[in-house]
Amino acid sequence: MSRCVSLLVLCVLTVVNAFASAPADTLAFFNLNHFGGWTYSRPDFELNRDNISHLRIRLYKSSSGVDHTLTSPMLSCKGRDSIFVTVDYVTDLPNYVASKLPLTFTLIDEDSTVVAQSVVQAKPSLVEQTVEARICLPLGVDKLSLNLAALKADANNNGAIRSVAVTACSIDMKGDINGDGAVDIADVNAVINLILSRGYLPRADVNGDGTIDIADVNAIINIILHLQA
Repeated sequence: MSRCVSLLVLCVLTVVNAFASAPADTLAFFNLNHFGGWTYSRPDFELNRDNISHLRIRLYKSSSGVDHTLTSPMLSCKGRDSIFVTVDYVTDLPNYVASKLPLTFTLIDEDSTVVAQSVVQAKPSLVEQTVEARICLPLGVDKLSLNLAALKADANNNGAIRSVAVTACSIDMKGDINGDGAVDIADVNAVINLILSRGYLPRADVNGDGTIDIADVNAIINIILHLQA
């Protein structure tokens, strides 16, 4: 069976790679031109174009132990199962001790209850970098806000936020096996790996026949072709 799978991949790989992946839904942006509704926890720093462009919007823990954080407006998440966050920020700023701090991503519902959290470590060799996080949403949560903070940082550890993009994947995005918000060749490979390892993942049963096999690979390819039609 593995040989048949390999032959199928060779036949369709060039076709699938010719098409771009399906984009996830955009929920919010933060940058020089889009910061309305976002809040910054430092009362002495107004959230405006000047402070953002001069890297004054920094995430760190003060000497008194208070986190300086950035929070998104309330996001509508009905019908979604995951939040994807991409953050561009700077880990070393002039007159500060060199640091490589992790970022903490926290999702808060309308009752101010923390419903999910993720921590992503910065790469030590980079000054300006992009950090990405995927956070699965609990069932029944329709609205929430995203809070960004530095983890275990002191006043000399800092991260200046340049931009934040928040996107989400719809629950009914059939064929998104790896949960990255797109249906593409990576999902074809994910199903093939499940077939070869005799593994099982409910969302990999794309055609809903109770088994994961070549028919599901074909189903994903058809979804990709349909999305780009």
